Amino acid sequence: MADPRRAGKTYRLEAKNPYGNTPWQVTITQAIMDSAKARGPGAVQELIWGVPRVLIEPLAVFRGVRDFGNNLWLCYAGRPDYYYDAFARRTPSLDDEIFLVFVTESQTVYTYRWEDADQADPDLPEFHNDRFIKRLRYDDAPGVDR
Repeated sequence: MADPRRAGKTYRLEAKNPYGNTPWQVTITQAIMDSAKARGPGAVQELIWGVPRVLIEPLAVFRGVRDFGNNLWLCYAGRPDYYYDAFARRTPSLDDEIFLVFVTESQTVYTYRWEDADQADPDLPEFHNDRFIKRLRYDDAPGVDR
């Protein structure tokens, strides 16, 4: 039998609305929390500190995540001041890496991770033009390409 204390546990985080200035929230599910715990203390710290920072202050937001085959998912890209190693030791983030938070169409965090930054523009992920359908500007409306 499933532990009832863990059933349905979710957290809502404020996030930058990629479509305008209205309030926007993203959900962290128990599954993501369990996944972070299984990955180790560093992943837990990045979920606690890195994910909220990038959701609130992204350097870029993309729509359409080709890696996952979904045109509606979002990818928030940012660079928190720190990353956490496997033992949760806090270390200044590297200039050649970018932190990505992938969000489903239902505004739920799917996964998050550090990846190589684009050499030409280190505020963007490597191969961003091939990996994502569109970089969103904050005046874009859902489903509207400009």
